[in-house]
Amino acid sequence: GKWSAYFSDEGGEYDLWVRPSDARPEKKDDKKDDKKDDAKGEKKDGEKPAAAEQPAAEPAARPAPPAAPRKLTNLGPGFRSNPVWSPDSKRISFADNGGVLRLCEVESGAVTDVHTDPWSGQIAPSWSGDSNWLAYSRTDEGNNFGCGWLYNVKTGEKTRVTSPMFNTNAPTFDRKGEFLYFRSNRNLSGPIYADLDSTF
Repeated sequence: GKWSAYFSDEGGEYDLWVRPSDARPEKKDDKKDDKKDDAKGEKKDGEKPAAAEQPAAEPAARPAPPAAPRKLTNLGPGFRSNPVWSPDSKRISFADNGGVLRLCEVESGAVTDVHTDPWSGQIAPSWSGDSNWLAYSRTDEGNNFGCGWLYNVKTGEKTRVTSPMFNTNAPTFDRKGEFLYFRSNRNLSGPIYADLDSTF
């Protein structure tokens, strides 16, 4: 079924919650029944129309009661945002106001700190199609430029894949997970001074 992830202070702290979508009754197609009734009511020349058979009354379908939400985390004070499901629906990544990218296991509620932005920037990751990798941009310690990173969900290994010499943001996997697309300020046809210092 379909699930929703959200943050709520319902439990006293701003934590991650999930809940399945409300079940809805199937809508009956009455058009086919109307056509059948019309066919029964047709008459030939000189004949009286036959009385249409009245369908037996059926009890109205009642919608299923809403499923109870489930609290996944107990993180204490703080603000969290941007929950992103993995394609296999087993994990949810999210960020907090301290610049920490975190990963939550939906089944157990276990939370892993993936990476921290040294400037407390909000890290927005992209999942690979097989749910085994996270791609994201994180500010470098040496300057204010973002660098592309990959995180191996199974091993916890982090790898920087772009140089801090050029600003990189929004790394995103293609659907097959074979290529990584990203935006970057690296047009060398008209060099300009850096944003924060006096170098080209």
